[in-house]
Amino acid sequence: MAYLKSLPLFMGVAKFTLDPMLRVLSMCGNPHLRLPPVVHVTGTNGKGSVVAYSNWLLHRTAGANVVAFTSPHAAPDFSNHLTVNCQPIDPAIFATAVVHVKEAMERGEQTLPPPQPYVDYLTAKDAIVDGPHTTTPPSQFEFITVACLYAVANLIEPKPDVFVVEVGLGGRLDCTNVIPPPACAVFTSIDNDHAAVLGDTPEKIAREKSGIVKPGTEVVVSYPQRGEVGAILAAAAEECGARFEHQPEALAPGDADPHSPSHLNRNYRLAKRVVEILRENAATEHLFHGAPAAFPARAQCHVGNVLTEGRFEILDALAEGMRHEVIFDGAHNTQAVAALEQTVKLHFEGHGGRGRGTPSGGDHEELIMVVGVLKDKDISALAPIYSRFNNGRTTFYPVPVSNPRALPPAQLSDALVAAGVRPSHIHTAPSIPDAFTRIAGALRRPAAGNSVVLVTGSFYLLSAARQALRDAFGGFALAPRA
Repeated sequence: MAYLKSLPLFMGVAKFTLDPMLRVLSMCGNPHLRLPPVVHVTGTNGKGSVVAYSNWLLHRTAGANVVAFTSPHAAPDFSNHLTVNCQPIDPAIFATAVVHVKEAMERGEQTLPPPQPYVDYLTAKDAIVDGPHTTTPPSQFEFITVACLYAVANLIEPKPDVFVVEVGLGGRLDCTNVIPPPACAVFTSIDNDHAAVLGDTPEKIAREKSGIVKPGTEVVVSYPQRGEVGAILAAAAEECGARFEHQPEALAPGDADPHSPSHLNRNYRLAKRVVEILRENAATEHLFHGAPAAFPARAQCHVGNVLTEGRFEILDALAEGMRHEVIFDGAHNTQAVAALEQTVKLHFEGHGGRGRGTPSGGDHEELIMVVGVLKDKDISALAPIYSRFNNGRTTFYPVPVSNPRALPPAQLSDALVAAGVRPSHIHTAPSIPDAFTRIAGALRRPAAGNSVVLVTGSFYLLSAARQALRDAFGGFALAPRA
């Protein structure tokens, strides 16, 4: 994986296009044209839960072999980007794909595909300029995406029935948008984030995200949406003759789990609709053998059992029969952090805290938050939300994120103080390992109480934090909750 780590995150080009993706794909035999039916998911928040719920429900209700692609880096070897039936892909498969793509680029021989109508559509949207004839090399994430597409098309056995794809950033220019028209385009809630790239209003962001809608696609949009977002997405669907559906406000009784926050209940409903759409689609209806989709009870599809790495991922750090609950979540904007606060609250209420203490758990006393954010986030809006977690009974460890755009931890500390957090509850750390060394020492003390550790603020934080936690706790083992 050293080669992947040597690639730049972004190429620093003046204009982003899909051209580098098409160039490398043409060197690899155009695997994007040999994919199974695709569900393409975009939005500001909730993409990960919709992908996970869709993956789980398709496998449970139809017995489908479902591959999912998610965008954030959460594992040192990058293999977390692909899951098969909710389980991590064999890292050897991903490594094989990486080697193939690298060797294909070194040969430089291109196979240009026959004309594709959707390519003309994307060209008209200014997403494609030079196509595979560009000379711009791929970024790290573009290379990873090509490797994942190659693995899905050529390496995964048995052959996938459905491919659920999470957009990385935006939609129109996101590297996943090279795929042909998906069976279903899904829009989760759209709000302000990545303003420098996508625009500074939800409406501008919606126009960028609407770029995943292609001719023949079925479009389903979550409730609620801000301002004119729904109308913008409906217009995009009408423009290319796609069917459009906006989810209603009211949830059916079977879609509401009282122990899950409202946004996850809505995302579960959205995933159920994806399954229903695929049951009606000519390319996937055979998976259901003519029977209606029999959905399991909502409570079985609990966030802690279904979601993928970095999406309210619950782990247990174990030592001498004592358990410390550790939660990883990449929430990084105001809407996501507010939703995370609600999720944490309901998780504590529904599971008795299950923090440090006897094996049977007990009421939690303190929440320890390891937080690292990027400079482009609205820290003046995030800090007051952080200060409300656990009714203010929180100890904070601001840490640096390994990213050129990282916000210095001291600035995060200042924002927390301005939001009303006591300085004595803030322990600014010069590094992620330093923070976890201090946390490990605190949790080993007999008087530590039933503390829970929450690692959040950026997906770029999570991989390094996971390793630092292992190192700091020594004999502790991280075990995903069953």
